[in-house]
Amino acid sequence: ATGRRNSTVAGEFALVESLSGLGGRAALFDGRTTVVTIPHSDALKLDSLSVEFWFRTTQPFDDTFWPGSATLISKATPGAGTSDWTINAASTIPGVDQGRLLAESGPAGKPKDLFLYSPAGRRLNDDRWHHVVWTRAADGSNRMYLDAELAVQGNDGGGAIRNDRSIQIGGDTVHAGARYFAGRIDEVAIYNKPLSPESVRTHFVVATIAGKLPPTVTRKVDFVSDVQPIFRQHCFECHGPGKDEGGLSLASRTAAIEGGDHGAAIVAGNSVLSPLVYLVAGVEQDRKMPPEDTSLSAGEIGLIRGWIDQGATWPTAADIADPRTARAKQHWAFQPITRPELP
Repeated sequence: ATGRRNSTVAGEFALVESLSGLGGRAALFDGRTTVVTIPHSDALKLDSLSVEFWFRTTQPFDDTFWPGSATLISKATPGAGTSDWTINAASTIPGVDQGRLLAESGPAGKPKDLFLYSPAGRRLNDDRWHHVVWTRAADGSNRMYLDAELAVQGNDGGGAIRNDRSIQIGGDTVHAGARYFAGRIDEVAIYNKPLSPESVRTHFVVATIAGKLPPTVTRKVDFVSDVQPIFRQHCFECHGPGKDEGGLSLASRTAAIEGGDHGAAIVAGNSVLSPLVYLVAGVEQDRKMPPEDTSLSAGEIGLIRGWIDQGATWPTAADIADPRTARAKQHWAFQPITRPELP
């Protein structure tokens, strides 16, 4: 990822409150003069890369490209097929504020550039923080992720998109006619490879959820004495032995790790990425577990987090048998074949 050491700032610039999970401060761009410039270096000669950032704005995105309504991050050069890329705020209809982003890549020598617009009807200038990741592989595969979800993809035909110009954030003083961005930008990072969908989601979850969770305990956590009693008290009514509401059972390690109808519940070694944790923490109130007035305390959630972070060790002897399995085994079909006595 790029660092901040060698960047320069022009225009009115301020550091303001950022998304709580990001920590630190966000850069506030005034929409008139503010632009951050990262000088070119050999490390930025990339044909395969990812560009990641968070932004928040109410600026109208009502101008068509080029120049669009605002430049967010740019390594653009004039004309098609001139080895460049940029991420812009632009509309497909002149004068209509669609709230859309555009990722453009122009491989050298190609007759036209690839334009990836974020989906119509999804306004990104709604005064909320949004996570953006654009990835481009050497074979020309382009993807744009918005808030951890793949929003659009395409292929520019492959080839070089590297050039020797600086990277600019919030505006573009190299490519004439560019517009300035008005709003907040934070955590800009450039990687020398396409990030995987899993990595994109990890970055999003850590920033949006980690700050809402009670702290994990640092002491050694024992499943049998520390965690299983919490499951028994708060979870077994719906997810105990013989009860797997939503497909989730917390009666055995195998069942808990596999999860239910919505996928894995526990990611051993990482409590922040474990859905069980943010469900019991009530990060999303409409999916809170348990749903009644028997919420887990911050200390109990911290114990579960610590247990997961330490590898989610669960002794086989602590598994509780599903009574439905025991009853099923009594069925005649599971009984050993015996030779009846002759009369």
